[in-house]
Amino acid sequence: MNRPVDGVVHTGRFVGSAAVDGNAGTRWSSAAADPQWISVDLGSSQSICQVGLSWETAYATAYQLQTSPDGTP
Repeated sequence: MNRPVDGVVHTGRFVGSAAVDGNAGTRWSSAAADPQWISVDLGSSQSICQVGLSWETAYATAYQLQTSPDGTP
């Protein structure tokens, strides 16, 4: 996908862009406290019919998928 990413991100190898780089060997990581989020700019209005999540060993217990036409909640 390689789209622009924003959000609460770690530096180093766990940056937000790793969440959408298509490489199974990289990943995004957030702080171990709620709430954490990541935002992906799709560039234009898109139909979303599926989202794939590959969890790390220390995975979330819940998540929300939110969409916005202009990047605001």
